[in-house]
Amino acid sequence: MLSPKRYLSKEQRLLPRNDERKKALTLVIRNAISNSKDIDQFTRIMQSKGYKVINGRGISFIDDKKVKIKGSEVGYPLQKIEQRLEFQHRLKTDHEFFKQVNERKTVRASAQGISCASNKDENVSIKDQIKHDVSETINALLKPEQIPEQINSKLLVKKKERKKKQRLNL
Repeated sequence: MLSPKRYLSKEQRLLPRNDERKKALTLVIRNAISNSKDIDQFTRIMQSKGYKVINGRGISFIDDKKVKIKGSEVGYPLQKIEQRLEFQHRLKTDHEFFKQVNERKTVRASAQGISCASNKDENVSIKDQIKHDVSETINALLKPEQIPEQINSKLLVKKKERKKKQRLNL
């Protein structure tokens, strides 16, 4: 384990840190989100995995070694967790949307005079396309937010030193 950044040399400060705790927590959070329906079930799953969950303005997790990690540090703030749980719930319960899309496609196809055999094949391909789009959306939502660990030194504004006025001492 490295020392705090303030005690490291400039070269070592620029190196990215790989924290195994945060990586493991990220994987556990991702699995818990995909297996839960609401925030209470998410909390129970996290507790069963050995993490204590603290809900306040944000969310934080305490592991078995009493290390506290904020959800925003690992790319899963409370708001994002709630959004993903709500999206998954809506996705699982709202199958009517997919039925309406299929009905519209069949109505368009029948209006254009396409035969029934090709229409069935088109319905299958439409369903596959919708499933593919939904899976890509879920995967994009389940990725953690990318948080840069250090600001690029070129982007930082350097403080200007003020010139002190010299007074004449009499």
